[in-house]
Order: sequence, then C-alpha cells, then structure tokens
Amino acid sequence: MDEAWSDLDSDQGSSWQWAFVLAVVLTFLIPFVAGFVWFARQISYQEVAEVKKAEGIIVLTGGADRVAEGLKILAEGSADRLLITGVSVGTSANDIAKKFPDYRQSIECCVELGYKAQNTAGNADEALTWIKNHGLHKSLIIVTSNYHMPRTLIEMKSRLGQIELSPYPVIPERLKGRFWWNSFDMSKLILVEYVKYGFAQMRLLARAPAKH
Repeated sequence: MDEAWSDLDSDQGSSWQWAFVLAVVLTFLIPFVAGFVWFARQISYQEVAEVKKAEGIIVLTGGADRVAEGLKILAEGSADRLLITGVSVGTSANDIAKKFPDYRQSIECCVELGYKAQNTAGNADEALTWIKNHGLHKSLIIVTSNYHMPRTLIEMKSRLGQIELSPYPVIPERLKGRFWWNSFDMSKLILVEYVKYGFAQMRLLARAPAKH
C-alpha cells in the first residue's frame, strides 16, 4: 500500500514538473511568436510607387540592388545628395560608376561613400555625421532591403532625432512575387532579422534616458 501511494506521489510530482516546464515555455513562446508575426507584417512587399522629395538619400550596403535603387531615385531628382554607408575599404566612387555607368554623372557630383560602418548601428552613426556635415535637418530617404527596413528605421530614429525618414524598401529578386513563408531560406532570414531587431530594441531602450 505504501509503495502504491509512493508511486502515485511520484507520478503527481512528475506531472507538476512537466506542467511547470510547459507553462514556462509557453510564457516565453507565445509572446515570441506573436512578436514574430507582428514583425513579419511590417515588411513591405510593395515597390514604392511615388518617392517624396527629401534633402538626402541614405543607402545601406548589403546588395547591389540597394545601391542601384538609390542611384535611380537620386538621378530622378528625389534628393540632391546621397550617402552610401558601410562601403568596403578599397571601393571607390569610380568603382561604383563602372558598375553603374548610367549613373556616373550623379555619382561624380552627388554621392559620398562611408567606410566606417560595420553594422546597422554603425550605419546610423555614419548617417548622423553626414547630415551634420551638410546641415541636413528635415528629411531623408532610407534605402535598404525590405526585411532589413524595420531594424534600420529604429536605429536611424534613435540617432537622427526628429528628422523625417521616408523608407524606400528594396525587394530582393528572390522575394518578388512571393512571401517569406513560401521559402525556408527566407523564413530563416526573417527569423534571424526579427531576433536582431529585438536585441536592437532592448539595447536602445537600455540606453534611453529616464523620463521624469
């Protein structure tokens, strides 16, 4: 009889342990999944139909399509100057002009290259230095890939204050006409970007001054 009660107590204890573990997992998993769904919905799959005129354009490196789109809207008169931030050391304006010969005139007159940025936060710091050097304080167009845009905007807003930011999301060829859930590789990419976005949010909140 004592052994039966002992086995029953053991089973009940084991059940409570599993219930506790499940509760802990769900406590973290549900907000994580909900946040991921929210983040994925922020990603635009629509090309920008009309570009609002701004003081400058910021292009974040990470794909030739980003640079090409930035140069295109510069040549169309959407802004008077453009910064390509996060350029590899050794890459010159002439190298870019050779790659995009149709925009050579715009590159020679109105494009600057930033070499210091190693990540998105560094891009924002480089952008801040650039706008200060040129006295820009009203509006910018931000050009980067669509999946990278949410994190880029929070980093830029944290550095650039009240300046108006107009996102210009570039849709990679592999994403055109399809959504992230149609591809395992793209789902993984969005998930990684979501985690990076979360860490960036926590870092920015931790350094934000206390409100009194």
